[in-house]
Amino acid sequence: MMKFEKGQVYTGSDSNIFVKGAYGSMVRFIEGCSTAAIHDMQEIPAENLEEYINEWGFKRADPEYEAFLNA
Repeated sequence: MMKFEKGQVYTGSDSNIFVKGAYGSMVRFIEGCSTAAIHDMQEIPAENLEEYINEWGFKRADPEYEAFLNA
């Protein structure tokens, strides 16, 4: 099982997943092109997010990109 932490970014062909927080077995994240889309924040079980990431081919972003977005 993946371990989700605040600040992680997963990139897809036409969208990104920005992890905003992980609490126990739940993950808060934004899916889209911008980290500012707070109104689109979702909270689901980590297991479900992992399945979604794998199903749609999202890949973890480079550490430099994550650092830039989280600065």
